[in-house]
Amino acid sequence: MFRLLRENGPALLVPAAWLVVAATVLDAGQTAGILDATLRY
Repeated sequence: MFRLLRENGPALLVPAAWLVVAATVLDAGQTAGILDATLRY
């Protein structure tokens, strides 16, 4: 099992990293939108 993870790890980690980046960007956009809406009213 360790050998399988070692051989396929990079192929699994790159998409996982992109998912984390996308989630962070989307969350930052929502946070900025909430802050903008709060400051306008």
